[in-house]
Amino acid sequence: MANGGNRPNRPLRPRGGGAGGGRRRRVVIDQGGARPSREQRGPAKRPIRLGYIGSRAPHKGMHVAVEAMQGIDPSDATLLVFEQFEESEKPRVFASMDVLLMPSIGLESFGLAAREAMARGVPVIATSGGALDELPGAELVPPGDAAALRASIQRLIDDPSIIDRRSAQLRVPKGDDEHAVEIERVYRTVLQR
Repeated sequence: MANGGNRPNRPLRPRGGGAGGGRRRRVVIDQGGARPSREQRGPAKRPIRLGYIGSRAPHKGMHVAVEAMQGIDPSDATLLVFEQFEESEKPRVFASMDVLLMPSIGLESFGLAAREAMARGVPVIATSGGALDELPGAELVPPGDAAALRASIQRLIDDPSIIDRRSAQLRVPKGDDEHAVEIERVYRTVLQR
């Protein structure tokens, strides 16, 4: 199921009245990130190149991605695993995949790899929960559910043009400078109270 928009983190609220006692105003700032250039990508086709970036630690869910790929013909889809690479290799790594899989079992606090992929026009299939719920345009599956992840992968195999449509709909994330201006604006508002 695709997340239709950006659902921000719930802010922490002190119990009771807290300092100032009055009504609390919630301020949410979408987290920015790197703004890499978006290179022109060719139309997606079989085999679908699925990417995984991260460690083999169980909470990252690589084993779920591997299980989801069981029985899928390599002429239909392949899984590329990137555990470590140099910063200078990021353009090559992201260009080598059609879709990034983020099958985390544990709650992610940010999802940097997913945001970097999406900034480069690479759609993401992630697990629901934590900050991954906030990925605008990502397809979300339940954590640890290899069958649901496989069903999402199969839809892409059956119709690779889904990848192209999702890629075209990904918005370019704000850059660090824009994010810093928004943060500063919030601080100034708070200090003026």
